[in-house]
Amino acid sequence: MKYWIVKSIHQSKDDFEGRVGTTEEWFANNAPKDFLVNDRVFYWLMAPASKLVALGSVKKVYPPKSKRNRETLFDVKRLTPVFSRPLLKRELLKDPIISQASFLKRGPVGTIYRLSNEEGEALFRAVASQNPEHRGLWADIALTEPQLNTVPPERPVVPVQDSTNIPYIFIGHGRNPLWLAVKSFLEECGLKTICFESESRVSESVIPVLEKMVEKASFAVIVLTGEDQTKEGRLRARQNVIHETGLAQGKLGFKKVVILRQEDVEEFTNLAGLQDIPFTNRIEQSFYDLGRVLKREGLV
Repeated sequence: MKYWIVKSIHQSKDDFEGRVGTTEEWFANNAPKDFLVNDRVFYWLMAPASKLVALGSVKKVYPPKSKRNRETLFDVKRLTPVFSRPLLKRELLKDPIISQASFLKRGPVGTIYRLSNEEGEALFRAVASQNPEHRGLWADIALTEPQLNTVPPERPVVPVQDSTNIPYIFIGHGRNPLWLAVKSFLEECGLKTICFESESRVSESVIPVLEKMVEKASFAVIVLTGEDQTKEGRLRARQNVIHETGLAQGKLGFKKVVILRQEDVEEFTNLAGLQDIPFTNRIEQSFYDLGRVLKREGLV
């Protein structure tokens, strides 16, 4: 019996309600080999705020489609509704055991994270202490220890990183709200994001604003979604996103610009030489490769 964190991005609580007892299909790139049926699952909601929201169990793990296709499908059964009292990241960081879990540490954000038995049991105790209606769900875990204690006095305090040294990532995008998942992903990695919506732009010209944002950034992620249609019936990105791609390419260089391109979106000339990560309608499919690029560039 093992414990896992499964990360998800839902934009509202309603997206996650009403699924108790149902089995949901998830996917992951390079899923762990020891991910097995009946393992215990904690649902971690990434957006709009990082928090632990529900419990589940693994019902089935499907073999990868091929050696080239690293995507693994698995089924998870929901055991609880959304907690009446979700556990926020800042609360979990106060616990000396839970705070060591890999899903809370900075780094590329994946779909599945393994917890040690000690971490898994401590996390369930924290859930049970704030949501007593679920205390009997995993009855083998003793619930005698106090939960979400502050860090013991003898434990050394880790200094908080100076926020002025955290890199900015410019996000270029069109109207499709998929880019919000990218923003949440980058912020979960401990990075700052900057985009046109970051602050009010009333009475400002677009081009100077874009130039200032790109100059402030250390890296750029461009989200290409199919929003305009050509005479031939092909989908292409909006022209403003194409302009932002060229601007970022000129200011930051090829290696500092990554494009997340929706399937079937027409490529354009400026795309040549840039890092192109494709995805279908689930933009989370691109996060594994995006995380690897961020790590390579020393951003996480």
